[in-house]
Amino acid sequence: LCLATFARSNGILNALMVFPIEFHQFHLSKAKHEHSPLRTAAKIALAVSEALFVALPYFCVQINAYYVFCSKTQERPNWCDYKVPSIYSYIQSEYWKVGLFRYYTLNNVPNFVLAFPVLLVSFHGIKYHLKIEIKHFKGFFNLQSMFRFVLLVHWMILTLISVLVMNVQVSTRFLCAACLPLHWYIGRLISGKEGKKVQKVTILWLAVYGIVGPIAHSNFLPWT
Repeated sequence: LCLATFARSNGILNALMVFPIEFHQFHLSKAKHEHSPLRTAAKIALAVSEALFVALPYFCVQINAYYVFCSKTQERPNWCDYKVPSIYSYIQSEYWKVGLFRYYTLNNVPNFVLAFPVLLVSFHGIKYHLKIEIKHFKGFFNLQSMFRFVLLVHWMILTLISVLVMNVQVSTRFLCAACLPLHWYIGRLISGKEGKKVQKVTILWLAVYGIVGPIAHSNFLPWT
C-alpha cells in the first residue's frame, strides 16, 4: 500500500485498508476477554501508525520539494508561502486547473460527456452496493463486511473527486484503475442481471472505449 502512494498521490486513500484488520483483531481480543484500555490504545496507535506509513511517500515528496525550492532566499515560488505549502497542489491548480468546480465551464462539456458513462455506472453501482451492505450488514467487526465497506467508501470518495475537483475526462481511467467494486458492478451489468438492454449498452460502451480509447489517447486527444 505504501508503494502505491509512491506512484500516485491518491494512494493515500489506501490507508483506509489498514483499519478493517486492526478492528477485526480488536474484536477477536475482546471476544477472548484479552482486551484492556492499554491494549485498546495500542491497537488504535498501531492502526494510525500504519495509515500514516501508507501516506508517508506523499509527505516525503512534499518535504523534499520544499527543501529544494523554498530554502532559497531568492526566487522562491509563491507556493512556498502558502499556509500549507504543497508543490503537488500548486502544479495541479496552476497547470491542470484542478480545483473545486473549476472544470465546470462550457468548453468542458464534451469532457463531461466523455466521462458520463463511467460516472453513471459508478453512481448506480454505489447505490446498489450500499443497499446490499445495509441489508446484509454483519457488524463493523466482521472482516469481510469491513473490507467491503472500506472499498465502497474508497469508490465514493474517488467518484466525488472525479465529478467535483479533477479533470473529469480522466474519470474512466482514474476509477477503473482503482475501484474494485466498480468492476464487480460492471460484471453484474454485462451478465444481464440488470436487463438485456443494459447488458448490450454496457458491452458497447466497453468495446468503444477499448478500441477507440487507445487510438485517441496515443494521438494526444482528451480520451482516457
